[in-house]
Amino acid sequence: MKRFTILFILINLFFASFYLDSWHNANTTSRVLPVLNYVEKHTIQIDDYADKTMDKSFVNGHYYSDKAPLPSFVIIPFYWALRVTGLATYNSNFDIYSRPVFLLGSFICGSLPFVLICFIFFKYAYKYANMKHAALLSMVFLYTSFVFIFSGTFFTHVFSAALLLLSYICIKEKRYFYSGLFLGFAFLSDYTVLFIVPIWAIQILISEGNLKKVIGFAVGLLPLALLFLLYNKITTGSAFDLLYNHSTFGDAAAPAANLGFSHPSLKALYGLTINPYRGILIYCPLLIFALAYYLKDKGWSTFQWKKNYLINITIGYFLLISSHLVWWGGWSYGPRQLMPVAVLLLFEAVLFVAKKDINKVWFWAISIVALLFTLMVKGTVVYSVPTEMTSPFRDYFFQNARYGLTNPNNILTMYMPVSPTMAGILWLLLFGSILFWLNKKLKRI
Repeated sequence: MKRFTILFILINLFFASFYLDSWHNANTTSRVLPVLNYVEKHTIQIDDYADKTMDKSFVNGHYYSDKAPLPSFVIIPFYWALRVTGLATYNSNFDIYSRPVFLLGSFICGSLPFVLICFIFFKYAYKYANMKHAALLSMVFLYTSFVFIFSGTFFTHVFSAALLLLSYICIKEKRYFYSGLFLGFAFLSDYTVLFIVPIWAIQILISEGNLKKVIGFAVGLLPLALLFLLYNKITTGSAFDLLYNHSTFGDAAAPAANLGFSHPSLKALYGLTINPYRGILIYCPLLIFALAYYLKDKGWSTFQWKKNYLINITIGYFLLISSHLVWWGGWSYGPRQLMPVAVLLLFEAVLFVAKKDINKVWFWAISIVALLFTLMVKGTVVYSVPTEMTSPFRDYFFQNARYGLTNPNNILTMYMPVSPTMAGILWLLLFGSILFWLNKKLKRI
């Protein structure tokens, strides 16, 4: 079984890293710039390259990235190692100079956490549910979702989702210190995670009836909270003043109203759930499949609101994001701001479906269509879906697909004379054949 697990990880590492993003998106570029400047000039100020991104803050006469800092800090030692060994050098051409950081960030903060999520799905499905189909279900649920689109990119969403998943598993297993620790790391990657802290603290107190357990949870959080305050102090001059308060980017500028938050909007809630614009059930179609089976089997009344660590933060996430000025997440494929909770929902969906005798025709019909579609998007526009495209399926995805797969950021096109279309076809053929081979091999074990 150990050899199979290693093989499973390596195979998913290949598929998750097949596409490595190096496009100069404002979001990812904002994370690249602190890495470049710190290694080059030992500062996280981005004054020299402030014109390269719209996602920045201006405070005390200097420009900074307005993003949560952990993903950039993770990349710094790896890029420093490339510079020291001469594998990366300074170049006056910014595209050439920054490319190693984009690729490092896409791999370390995009591909690796995606593989970690897939491994966790597999491990728990194998341990607690259907051992024979654990690999197949884990991969299909993830690769048919918008989570796969953001693997191999230097966005923070897959990274923070992996950390939140670790925290969620720890809290379910009553390892409260580690739950707090991983939640703290997730917060330093995605500030919206903060609202989970009081919800889970209250739930721990209710379920355990012991304040010491809550204190253990808080102690795990404490060092990361102190690092957050220190980072604020260094950048803005005040431990309680976020860089986001000094954002320079138009409507998203934090001073607009309480970091951009006001009250939940029905339009936003509709847009984040079932609307093709950003609806989570559209961009994670197997969630519909799992939800239908759950409601048929157990119904709404089975939710234990006081002790269920997922349902309350799911509701909280939707209410929180729907109250933001830019709830749609700017240029995005799917509800990227909901990804941390989407991964938790997919995790529970895999465990639930694995225990059931499901309708295989419907499962494979949804899975095949969804997989073909996500590959089409991965091979064309990836995450770059204009905000104004309110009907992206009709007006954007299929329109772009008419020209074939055009994304050159795949390992075959980057390093071999292989066209993006042929690379995508090869990815699909390999994925399908290896998926069924893994499933067959696991059955034998």
